[in-house]
Order: sequence, then structure tokens, then C-alpha cells
Amino acid sequence: MTTELAALRTDLVALKSQTGEVNSAALQAVQARVAKMEARVVQAGDRIDALKAAPRELVDQAIETSMQSAARAFSAAVNDIRTCVPAEG
Repeated sequence: MTTELAALRTDLVALKSQTGEVNSAALQAVQARVAKMEARVVQAGDRIDALKAAPRELVDQAIETSMQSAARAFSAAVNDIRTCVPAEG
């Protein structure tokens, strides 16, 4: 995007020196490029937002998985204790 912005600046400087119909056509071309860049900036923002949300989701999933695993282990330990018999002796 930096390269495209530099090219747009160059085109805008060139537009200042042009007049008439050529200037209008060149201006429309620059406006179209700016619109494309704006769309790309919005897409980049959306991707950044998705990446920011992903760690939260991953942490939540890790916590949930850990809690389920701990619950299963606790349940198994309680069952082991319940079926335990005193040692002979």
C-alpha cells in the first residue's frame, strides 16, 4: 500500500500541471485507485479484528478443555476412592 500511495502522490502532482479533459480523466483514474486502496484498508482492518478476537477464542477453548479434563480426572479419582477397600492386615 505504501508503494501505491507514493504512486498516487506522483499522479496528483502530475494532475496539477494538466488541464481540461485529460485532467478530468486522470483525476477519475486516481479516484478509482483511492477507492480500491480504501477497500483494502477496510479488509486489512477486518483481518486485524479477526486476529485480535482469535486469541480470546483460543484461550476460552483451552480453559474449557482443561476444565473438562480436570473434571474427568476428579471424577475418576473419586470413583477410585469409592471402590477402594481397606488393606488387610
